Amino acid sequence: MLGNARIAAIVPVSDLERAIEFYGSTLGLRLIDQNADIPDNPEAVFEAGDGTIFVYKSAAAGQGRATEAGFVVDDLDAAMAGMRDRGVTFEEYDLPGLKTENAVARSPGSARPGSRTPTATSSTSSIDEPMAASLRASARLAL
Repeated sequence: MLGNARIAAIVPVSDLERAIEFYGSTLGLRLIDQNADIPDNPEAVFEAGDGTIFVYKSAAAGQGRATEAGFVVDDLDAAMAGMRDRGVTFEEYDLPGLKTENAVARSPGSARPGSRTPTATSSTSSIDEPMAASLRASARLAL
């Protein structure tokens, strides 16, 4: 039924203007709409490839601990380099079940051979909740 439908991520944020700056300027997504019809929950809509990301102001922002949006890229290294150029810093982990090398974790159980998962934070944004974006490989972006 939905196999050919476009998918949309819906991401709550605490500061809509900073989220617009991050998704637009830092990640390079195209802002296609802004709506303030609901004063307590204004939103912005970004186009990303064949999908859409809706960000909206919410008192519940920052309470989720899971990836909220994902991006599939052809060249992970180039995507990470571009993000670094825009102020995104990547984190290293050495935990049971998660070890990174050059900010990239290998995903041996993935359906895609060679899947890698980078973890990042944005040093140019300090929105107080974690948001995530995956680059097939998933890059966690803490805003």
